[in-house]
Amino acid sequence: MRSTISTLSALTFLSLNLPTAVADQWFVSQLSTHFMGPNSGLPGATWPPGTGFNSSVTFTVEHQLDSVSESISGSCTASFIEKQPPTGWIDCTSDNTDEVLSWRFTPGSFVSEARFGIDVIGAQTESQAVSSASLSVSSNDLSAADSYLTCLGGAPLTGIHCNTDGQLSSSRTPIAMSVTSD
Repeated sequence: MRSTISTLSALTFLSLNLPTAVADQWFVSQLSTHFMGPNSGLPGATWPPGTGFNSSVTFTVEHQLDSVSESISGSCTASFIEKQPPTGWIDCTSDNTDEVLSWRFTPGSFVSEARFGIDVIGAQTESQAVSSASLSVSSNDLSAADSYLTCLGGAPLTGIHCNTDGQLSSSRTPIAMSVTSD
């Protein structure tokens, strides 16, 4: 089990030493959001007491480590009050112990649960090399290169569900992220 101190050390290192050289490519193989969007409750955009829920963002990052022959996969998620995304780094979960993955919403990029940016960092535990990647995400716009999500409302009180590879997604998974390393 990794320690919080090692994660914080990697994050501090990244914030002080911004990576510059392109290393390899990471991919987002799955991305989804779920939230209480406009007109997804009852008529008049209301949600009766006890029917609301937190917004969620979930994605999977896959890539290859130099020191490991198999692909590394990390599941990243956040649950938060609608339109109030977390501002700090969030650890991703992975079965791999060779790397610590963390992510955050790119500062200043969050417009809604269907339009935001994400930053991902990976710190290799043995070599202590740090890599980072960013991705801009939008939805329901076939003319936008970053429109990876199709967002649809369902029955009343079920919210808005956004997923990759839908009818209104301009790009399909896997979604390439250009990665830089220290």
